[in-house]
Amino acid sequence: MTKEGKNIKRENMITSTLFKEIIRIDLFRIREVEEFLVGIDPILKENGFRFKTNEIEGIDFSINDPEALITQRFMRNSGNTISYEYVGKFGEELVINEYMIILQRMEFANQRTVSDNINMLSQIMGKLAEMETISVERIGVREVNRAKGKDLSTMLKIFKFEEVDLDNAQSYENYENSSKKILQDSQRNGVTILKEIVKGMMQIDKQDVELYMTTIDIDVYSRRHEGEVSEKNIRLKLIELADFVFDEFMSYDNEILERILKDPDNLEDLEIY
Repeated sequence: MTKEGKNIKRENMITSTLFKEIIRIDLFRIREVEEFLVGIDPILKENGFRFKTNEIEGIDFSINDPEALITQRFMRNSGNTISYEYVGKFGEELVINEYMIILQRMEFANQRTVSDNINMLSQIMGKLAEMETISVERIGVREVNRAKGKDLSTMLKIFKFEEVDLDNAQSYENYENSSKKILQDSQRNGVTILKEIVKGMMQIDKQDVELYMTTIDIDVYSRRHEGEVSEKNIRLKLIELADFVFDEFMSYDNEILERILKDPDNLEDLEIY
């Protein structure tokens, strides 16, 4: 169960700092991709997804897991992997090929939640398990949160950066413990955290203003799923990972971050946008 405290819930993050959310399932492998797509068509339509006919673009395929998956090697070495993309009515993007299912969301001004996406992906995996014997190589949930503001010292405090001198550099980034132990088995599970702060320009009231953008990218994953591949088991694993991402995000809790989460429309005194 996620650690929601101080009256701060996941919804507070969605309406303030959340920039990107990615759920990824790496597989070995879907043998009959087109047949599978026909089988899940009712699930996709029920959730408001339609097939996208033009070229795939803007999808973040990167993995922060330091251990390379066999499926990644197959995709690199094969020029014949065909990916199919579907677009949700709220801007979500779903990509499926024989080695992976990935769902990316970057629009959050709607009522669709991570639970809705987890339920849909669990149903998709349940249908796949009915059609084929499948191996799940990795399940991951990744969320990128960011904030922008004028004052460097304020921006550094949001995600607890050490003091950074940006006078002679445009950006600074820091990886935190890419083999951090989480869940029950540190050999199969992990979290990679990237914190970054960047200096740049932004237009505010038609004026160019120098701002600092601070970002925290949390990628939590479970490798080599050993249990039965079923709708229920995939749902439970995704919920566990999503809860961990939120708990990790909330471990940075401080007075400034709490204000951003609770009252994102009234931060003028902090000059945060």
